Amino acid sequence: MGNNRSISEGDAIDAESLMSSKKLAKCETIIPEGAQMEPTRDHCAVIVPGTDFMIFFSGMTTSNNARGNSIYELKSNTMLSSWTRRADAHTEIPTASKELVFNTALYHPISNSIITLGDVVSTTIDNQHIVASYDVSNKDWTFLHFENHHLLKPFKLGCGAIYRADSNSIFSFGDEQDALSLDNIVELDLNRMCWNNHTFNPVSGGEGITDRWYFTNVYNSRLDSMIVYGGMHINLFKQLGDMYILDLNKKTCSLLVPNSDYSPEPRYSHQAAIVGNYMYTFGGCYMQKNNTGTRRVMLNDLNEFDLVTMRWRSIQLIGSVPKSRVGHSMQVQLDKSVYLIIHGGQSESGELMNDTCRIKIPQIHKNTSWKMHDILFIQYKIEHWVDIQIN
Repeated sequence: MGNNRSISEGDAIDAESLMSSKKLAKCETIIPEGAQMEPTRDHCAVIVPGTDFMIFFSGMTTSNNARGNSIYELKSNTMLSSWTRRADAHTEIPTASKELVFNTALYHPISNSIITLGDVVSTTIDNQHIVASYDVSNKDWTFLHFENHHLLKPFKLGCGAIYRADSNSIFSFGDEQDALSLDNIVELDLNRMCWNNHTFNPVSGGEGITDRWYFTNVYNSRLDSMIVYGGMHINLFKQLGDMYILDLNKKTCSLLVPNSDYSPEPRYSHQAAIVGNYMYTFGGCYMQKNNTGTRRVMLNDLNEFDLVTMRWRSIQLIGSVPKSRVGHSMQVQLDKSVYLIIHGGQSESGELMNDTCRIKIPQIHKNTSWKMHDILFIQYKIEHWVDIQIN
């Protein structure tokens, strides 16, 4: 186990010269123009490939867990950053009412839209498992109805989902009620507009995934697999630091055992993203025991997991390091270099935040030119070493 030490700009250290010997990542705070999105946690954020903007769907907006449903656009590049309020979801989605809750959002390249999975708070509304499509260009909403839609479980806060381009489908699992179980992984087939439950069997001699919530899940196209990391044990209420790989083709599940002495603190309510053969994680929290019981410790560390060597590595953050937080969003952005865009969340004091931070991750391969068309529409090819997961 180990914690990162952040280096501020004022430290007596030549950060630039250390770049060649240590894996460092520069951080900066983005201060966009325009009316800013309200402080929020457990919100959804999606990078639109081929553009320089992100779309945000607000989450919890007050300390008493009230939900917002406004939609914002954040334009961000090396020259300019600005906020634009796109809409209030309840005024745009037919019959959805103000009680619509967004829990997961994913970019759909075929329709150039964002598909949202969610539910509604009110028990008076029949459609408690909302699947909707938000057209990025026209700003129009469409409800998506699947065969036997009424049998779908609600997509609750804490659920996870990934988009699989090869089958044009969404895999979703886990929520606050049922957590992650191997018998409730749902595939939404966007070609046939039907859904199926899948059972992922442990590999020979292995164990299944412990039920959990507030985990992260990312998709790696080369492995055609979903990687589940961390979370909170649903029964024991303790943080987890294990990692599983779910093969979407073979429908198998196996535990990934790191091949390194260093491993990050077990955690939940963190974020993760895939770049090439690397998974990056940031933030979250864990419960620390002391003489009086336990206390929640917030994190602001950045860690890298190599999916080839199976090794964890701590990355040193320098510059305007983001504060410790939970319930934030993190997306990958290409803008000459590769950046992690971190927004919002909740601080250790319980304050909701609306700050935006950008972390420039170290270049993984030398003499590699970054080209947006390599990842456009998220249609990956083996020769493209950069593999951006939008989640």
